[in-house]
Amino acid sequence: MSEYLQNRLEPEIKWYERKSAFNKCMLYAFRIVTIFCSALLIFLGYFEHLPHWTVGLIGTCIILIEALDGFLKPQENWINYRTTAETLKHEKELFLSKAGDYTSGNAQLLAEKCELLISREHSIWLTHSKKKHQD
Repeated sequence: MSEYLQNRLEPEIKWYERKSAFNKCMLYAFRIVTIFCSALLIFLGYFEHLPHWTVGLIGTCIILIEALDGFLKPQENWINYRTTAETLKHEKELFLSKAGDYTSGNAQLLAEKCELLISREHSIWLTHSKKKHQD
């Protein structure tokens, strides 16, 4: 069973943690840039000597960032990936502690539960991916 833990479960947990962190950073970057550009847009409105295209450019940046946010869905991905990572870690710890469903050390049950979680998350991702391409 240590082979399953080392070769499958640990890499999956790390992958979900990395993807979760990446999506969290992307979400925060989108939000910070949107807030900054929105404030800048209002501030630049007071300067009459600026070319008119500067305000349009900043407004366009806000629209593009919001469109990317809606298309890439970093908040949704962050939550889904984080939830999957934490659930996989929880199952692993229960197994290692011989607690819950794993009091008898049922390694097959651990593999089944973890693979079901991974498969379910992949199905959710696939559904969202198809929806993006249809939109």
